[in-house]
Amino acid sequence: MSESTKKQDKGTTKKKNEGAPKATTAAPKNEPTTTPSTTTTKAAPSKEAKANVKKDAPVTAPSTNNDSNNNNATAPTTTTAAPTTSASVVSTPPSSVATPATSAPTTVDAKKKEPKQAPQRDKGRGLVKYVQSGDTLTVIHLERNQQGPPTEREITLSNINAPKLGRRKPKKKDDQKEKEKEQESEGTEQKDKRDEDEPFAWASKEFLRKLAINQPVTYTIEYKDPKSGKEYGVVFIQTEKNKEENLARLIVKNGWAKVRRGKDIKPDVDDLIQDEEEASKAGKGIHNKDKDAIEQSKRKLKQVDPTVLFNQFKGKPQQAIVEQVLSGSTLRITLVPSLQTVQLFLSGVECPSLEYNKGYKPYSREAKFFTEHHLLNRDITVMLEGVDKYNFYGTVSIAGSTNIFSEELLKNGLAEYVEWSGQRTAFADKLKAAEKEAQAAKKRIWANYVETKPLSRQEEKKQLKPGKEIFGRVVKIINGGAVKVVDANDREYDVYFSSIKIPRQGNTVQLDDEKRQEAVERTLAWESKEYTRKRLIAQKVRCVLDYVRPEVPRQDQEPLPERPFYSVYLDKNNIAVELVEHGLAEAQQHRGTEPRSRDYEFILFAEQRAKKAEKGKWAPQDKVSILRISDLTAKLNPNKPTEQAKLTQLTNLRTKLYASMKRGGRQRGIVETYSLLAK
Repeated sequence: MSESTKKQDKGTTKKKNEGAPKATTAAPKNEPTTTPSTTTTKAAPSKEAKANVKKDAPVTAPSTNNDSNNNNATAPTTTTAAPTTSASVVSTPPSSVATPATSAPTTVDAKKKEPKQAPQRDKGRGLVKYVQSGDTLTVIHLERNQQGPPTEREITLSNINAPKLGRRKPKKKDDQKEKEKEQESEGTEQKDKRDEDEPFAWASKEFLRKLAINQPVTYTIEYKDPKSGKEYGVVFIQTEKNKEENLARLIVKNGWAKVRRGKDIKPDVDDLIQDEEEASKAGKGIHNKDKDAIEQSKRKLKQVDPTVLFNQFKGKPQQAIVEQVLSGSTLRITLVPSLQTVQLFLSGVECPSLEYNKGYKPYSREAKFFTEHHLLNRDITVMLEGVDKYNFYGTVSIAGSTNIFSEELLKNGLAEYVEWSGQRTAFADKLKAAEKEAQAAKKRIWANYVETKPLSRQEEKKQLKPGKEIFGRVVKIINGGAVKVVDANDREYDVYFSSIKIPRQGNTVQLDDEKRQEAVERTLAWESKEYTRKRLIAQKVRCVLDYVRPEVPRQDQEPLPERPFYSVYLDKNNIAVELVEHGLAEAQQHRGTEPRSRDYEFILFAEQRAKKAEKGKWAPQDKVSILRISDLTAKLNPNKPTEQAKLTQLTNLRTKLYASMKRGGRQRGIVETYSLLAK
């Protein structure tokens, strides 16, 4: 402390305690203003500076963390370090006085030479959570008595550039179909730069992933882009020899990145340049000039057909890498060695969902962090067990381990067992036992769990639970995807087929000016109903409950009632699969965690076969034979303007039909409802 500051302190009283004077700092002359400085130059206090000491409030050194959201107890600060930091504390004010976080004043000379003070370097330490590319990673800070997920920081390594990974942008279905037609007509594949990586981009990322994932590191943030908020810094990792090495130098030495050169080359950049020259001479990594090796290093990011991929890998253990954790039970994985990226839902479990617009559900973030901590960027073994139009369902275990990860989620009370997807896995019994264990211990989502009393057989029969079976006879065809069944006790059930969409019947009366598309839809709806009638009417069937759709509210209309959906079997054949295979229905698109038919994969395969054969609704519309169908029993309201034209046409049709039947005598027909005369 200078003599002037001591005299100033003696002149102030203890009660007022206006604070200690501050040393002024100036950036070194040789250092550009845009580069952070690590040295301090103390200027002699001028008269203006002494005057400012009396006016200003006491000041402490600013926080070393640029991002207030990333403050961590484990990250070391520079305010208590040796006085070589850019902003060192000169004196500490008494604890009873508030210390506003304001910056230290500068002298007039310093302001003229350096209008902006060089930003202070931010240091920290943590574990590598995720590797985005060959030069970017995410570090998390784990603290003692951690409450909830820890804070994290994305850091791009300074002074190097790794090859960029390709990213396919989502395209509209119509655009994709047009592109496929163009490629078929030309007989060649059109290349899109977005569909592939830069040479050796995947290998560069893999080098950093295998080297750094889940490893302790220390870092220093050198620069933060004010526009993008991207942080650039130096990261050090502990090697096998218990020495800290610069990650950027390790990457460049092995040839997986290039050095970014500027006007003023610093000593650390000079070291990187030497490393790059050595790697280039040895032909390492991206410096490999072999054309075949360059072409093979690029991933082709083509659209993945889930059903084709599922047929290829079903029931076979596959190696994969977890690229992203979307929720505790939803992953994006890359299959190895094909390098195809797919979305995977864990079979038999469902974690609390992350509804960002409605707020987080209890333990949803904890479940996501639990999965990230154990699986993100790790090598795993996956068994594909189910598929829908876009996603896969399977069982995951960490590579080299036999432990099922879904079981760990259930044991820790971070997920619940799901019957519809659990029946696809061979580990259903283990998953159920793990859930009961968590319920008994009242862990996390089961904190308020109360064990229910066992139900009697009669009560169980009344409950609509997946797997419940109905044996009966079909007495009525409601439409192509729904029938009425009567069991041995004369109880009637409206049975709707699971996971299919049938063509719409549309208007009960076909108008003369009806569009061809509507006429085709009505024709297919009739053919769908006829197929179901010929297959099922008066037949004994087995109906297995798959799921129950809850009541659906609607604006200005009555809500759709609760409705159960079944898989209906005649002998061993699922009628829904048959309808789809003949092009008389299509597979229902389900969301990721929605329940579905137990034979959903067979429904998807049947739809593929129907599309290839151009059957039913997949046939060109000009080839469909239109049937004129009208329901003469329809009840229309003459007071409604929209139904007046239909009523007039319906009256004319009834008159024509009566005259035709009177002239023709005996006519052929179909009984819409079948009554049981004998059991």
